[in-house]
Amino acid sequence: TTGFRPPCKSAKEVYKALRAGLMKSLERLQTDYVDVLYCPHGATDPSQFANKALEDALQKLKEEKLVKHVGASSHTNYRRVGEAAVEKSWCEVFMPVANICTQNAANAGALQQRRKGRGRALENTVPMLATAKKKKVGLVAMKVANPGYLSAKTDALLAEQFPKDSKLSRHQKLYTYMLGQEGVSAVVVGIRSVLHLKEMLAVG
Repeated sequence: TTGFRPPCKSAKEVYKALRAGLMKSLERLQTDYVDVLYCPHGATDPSQFANKALEDALQKLKEEKLVKHVGASSHTNYRRVGEAAVEKSWCEVFMPVANICTQNAANAGALQQRRKGRGRALENTVPMLATAKKKKVGLVAMKVANPGYLSAKTDALLAEQFPKDSKLSRHQKLYTYMLGQEGVSAVVVGIRSVLHLKEMLAVG
């Protein structure tokens, strides 16, 4: 991933800046290419996908075989950003906030916590996932079990999806739910303990 923000200059300068940052990353990773380059990573507005210079630069990196696939990610305004991203022919992978609450936004209530000054909110991701599938864009869900993106009604939503005698932990239910959503290709796994690792291996 990269936090690259393209300079508002010529297409040549955008390509040069993006390639320079990528080459440094490849050196640190000790590899010749990356499977997926998310750029922009952390997009905040649909207008960021109207940058033709960036689109051309990403295509050149693919032609040079430094990048296999290109995409984008978003933590803020992720519904609107996602809808713009998956409509772009060059966007092969999109990584948004997506969890049981964003998939049931009308019944999820408010977030348990709102990060000050970040503008993050509970947004409906159902249409975005449907469009991603239609456009054959890989959808990688993140913040699937992150407390800051779940609501006070999360457990009630989980109870509707899993039988009472389910042996899955809350953590496993959250990931299992998203892995089962139409249009989701993969999920970003948050592991904060050995227990989380064991749970994810069991789900896998």
